[in-house]
Amino acid sequence: MSNEAGTIYRERWHLPIIYAFSVVMILGLHSIYYPLHVVYASGLPKHITVVANAGLAAILLATITASQPRRLANSAFTLLLWLPFFTYLIIHYLLLPSPYSDAAKLEKITISFGLAAVLGGLLAADNKSAIRAVSFVSAPFVLFGAIALARGDIALGTDTFQNIFSSLDNERAPYQTINLFIGLFAVSISALFLDRSLLRIILVSAVISGCIFIQIVVGGRGAIVATVIALLLTFLIRLGAWKSLLIATVGGIAAAFALMALDIDLTRATAIWRFEDVLIWDATDPSMRLSLWTEAVQMWLRHPLWGAGTDAFIASRGDQIYVHNFILEILAEYGLLGLVLFLAPFIILIARRDRANAANNHLIILSIFFVVCFAFSGEIKDLAPLVFTMALVRA
Repeated sequence: MSNEAGTIYRERWHLPIIYAFSVVMILGLHSIYYPLHVVYASGLPKHITVVANAGLAAILLATITASQPRRLANSAFTLLLWLPFFTYLIIHYLLLPSPYSDAAKLEKITISFGLAAVLGGLLAADNKSAIRAVSFVSAPFVLFGAIALARGDIALGTDTFQNIFSSLDNERAPYQTINLFIGLFAVSISALFLDRSLLRIILVSAVISGCIFIQIVVGGRGAIVATVIALLLTFLIRLGAWKSLLIATVGGIAAAFALMALDIDLTRATAIWRFEDVLIWDATDPSMRLSLWTEAVQMWLRHPLWGAGTDAFIASRGDQIYVHNFILEILAEYGLLGLVLFLAPFIILIARRDRANAANNHLIILSIFFVVCFAFSGEIKDLAPLVFTMALVRA
């Protein structure tokens, strides 16, 4: 084996491990979406986190030491793309101080986005390994959801199975985590295994249908919408418009017959009544998104270019309820200029991508998944996974 061949072999061998550690750490920057958050065994999550992060640091150090200049250039480039936005946030905070402005929020945004951009740029070498890592990290949640469904429960609350909606005021209830990862699994396996083979189409579609069914039972709305949109885009890319339409039609009819044969009433599913709640106009209930989004738009219209200031939305309500839509949050608090600077890195990376690289396109679809998911229930502080996924697109 030549030295060059040996180097490629060693890189391909350890890249999926690096990606998997990175995905865990990036998703762990926000506790609600942390994979280990559903495990409440005393002390165990902390110990595993320390070991995982130490292992990640060691592997990344080895990778950086032996990495090609291309990877280091990707890291520097993706980080530089975010500097205008970071600079704007700091200047905005200094020029628009208020008793409600939260410097810790800006600190978390700049640190988490910077770390995500550096890791994503560093690892932007083998996109398919990144997608494999996402499927590997998210697979246990599909199994978890299937077991919970089989037992007649929905999710893991403390150390036993219980109904996750037994305490609706608990923002750390893991239903969002479960649906997010089940959606990531469905989208990643469709990118990895879906092709024009009829058998593969049937098998992948069956797995995807099972994932969506579990999501509907669990009830996390944003992840359901994000999963459906991302899967539609994946099918269009891999199979073309007409074949995707035919599969959707046949699959829909088959699913309807299966539901009738099994006597499954979807109206009893958690997601159904939770989607109905979205359309109810009640500003006192944080699940009523339309009222929150309307308030955010009205705040933006009062401060269209510059925004109202950091945490102005929460301060205006006085009840610690956030917008539940990161795009409207940026508009309301940082104005149109802030949103343009936020979106600029994504536009540049998409414009520079290798269009012939199918895995690159699927990473963009994963980013779209995060955008839709966090546009239903998420803050700007949550967006490290989105920055990381986009940074994996080759610069």
